[in-house]
Amino acid sequence: MSGKEGKVFNGIVKFYNVAKGYGFLYADDLVDDVYFHINDWKNKSIPEAGDKVEFNVVKQGAEKTKAILIFLLEAAPEKKTNDDRIACPHCERKMVPRVVFSYGRPMYSVCPYCGKMVKDFNGFATIVNSAFNPKPKSKSSIWFRVMVALLLVVYIFFLVILFAAGAR
Repeated sequence: MSGKEGKVFNGIVKFYNVAKGYGFLYADDLVDDVYFHINDWKNKSIPEAGDKVEFNVVKQGAEKTKAILIFLLEAAPEKKTNDDRIACPHCERKMVPRVVFSYGRPMYSVCPYCGKMVKDFNGFATIVNSAFNPKPKSKSSIWFRVMVALLLVVYIFFLVILFAAGAR
């Protein structure tokens, strides 16, 4: 491969391991995939599989080759994933918000890492009101409670009268 050394190749990132910082490039002009290290990557972005790149090749050892001076020509198209996670506006970690319910209705969501509120579904006033008056009451609900209270008062009144009559 000494004839190919120093020549500029166009290729595609075939694989990249973020944790270890190395990967392999594929080029039509080369027989084998070419090893590269992140130190030879000359871009601000992190390499991803499918990125179109331009690179030089140098010999490393007896038969191995290494890509150097790797420049990104075109980023790989965004892969659609089923990742429903969002970034927390407070701690910026990727997470799935936890929804807090009150009386069967979602009130707000929180970050499972920092515990801060991510989204308020009803506005701040609703949360404050629900703390002091947890269950919103309709007019029919209020009348029903008044009627039950009156019936209880009448029932207790009759029990007192019966108890007083039986004690005589």
